[in-house]
Amino acid sequence: MRVSRGILGFLVAAVCLLALSCSDDSDSLRPQPPGPLVYGSLLTPRVSMEADHLLADAYQHLGADRFSVAHLSLSWSGVASGPVLRRWGAFASHVRRALEEGTTLSVVLEIVHGGEADIPEWFRPEFPGWEDQDLKWELVRFLRELARRSQGTVGYLWLGEGADRYAASHEDEAEALRLFLAEIADSTRQIFPGAKVGTLITPSIVSENGQADFVRSLRGSLDLLGLSVFAADTVGGDADPGRSVAEVTAAIAPWSDRPFAILETGFPSTGLFGATEEQDQAAFASAIATWLRQRPGTLSLFCWAPLHDANSELSDSLARRRYPGDPAEQARFRALMGASGLRRNDGSMKPSRQIFYDERP
Repeated sequence: MRVSRGILGFLVAAVCLLALSCSDDSDSLRPQPPGPLVYGSLLTPRVSMEADHLLADAYQHLGADRFSVAHLSLSWSGVASGPVLRRWGAFASHVRRALEEGTTLSVVLEIVHGGEADIPEWFRPEFPGWEDQDLKWELVRFLRELARRSQGTVGYLWLGEGADRYAASHEDEAEALRLFLAEIADSTRQIFPGAKVGTLITPSIVSENGQADFVRSLRGSLDLLGLSVFAADTVGGDADPGRSVAEVTAAIAPWSDRPFAILETGFPSTGLFGATEEQDQAAFASAIATWLRQRPGTLSLFCWAPLHDANSELSDSLARRRYPGDPAEQARFRALMGASGLRRNDGSMKPSRQIFYDERP
């Protein structure tokens, strides 16, 4: 029996379509093509949030530098200072400026920070444990209030900074923390529809503490994994632009099979980290721009940290919170925050700013 060309063509097309539908594209573990790369910058170190004119200046510089996301931290215990009392003033300033400038907020909600629980002191005389249902309900209630006050500006919400460090130093609580974060992530997606939910880790610390499996176990519950990869921290010695990019590449490799964001990365422009000067920071900015054009893995958000060099008071506060009880690491991080901005503390541009502006994709 002869088959017409039309019928034969239809059969071939049908077989091809079936083959495509059964191909590796159906494998949920396969990295999906990345969407548009979004750019942001860490704002917190630049400003004293009570000084509103500085905050306005920072948001205007975000727009001028083609950053659409402002990345900042919010302490649950710091805002919820009592059962009813809330201190929303600083966050309200960010929301107001974000609305005026059309900026999206990326907020790290500090449930854990620096490897310790960041639970409101008034809630329990002693930490009740991650299984406590009242603790979960209290956080959900806080998230609902945060959503209302954010007025739709929050596009990314990160549940804690340093859950990996907490799991390393509290091994008996690691599984309970994982379940807690997974449950809260589900609630957060309902409270902040459309926002990406993740957690913030430091790959070098994960490796040192052997917490890679713990972090991987979280990824099934989260939309994004947020990474903090500072060049000088990663290298551990004198900062070198070329070597630092290689170290950043190595640090993200274990996580790049799932959607992720680089939330904090930068390069110092001071001799405190070896021979680094502003021209070395500019070389790093150029190398990072080239690297970003290759779109490693499923990277969807890239934030430079910080937009401006930090003033001494604020960088000291950040260092003490990031590395509690470790004066050596505090000093290093304090110096890093005070010199890694694309702009100087007075707002003037460094050479790295123009290079990163011109060369990034």
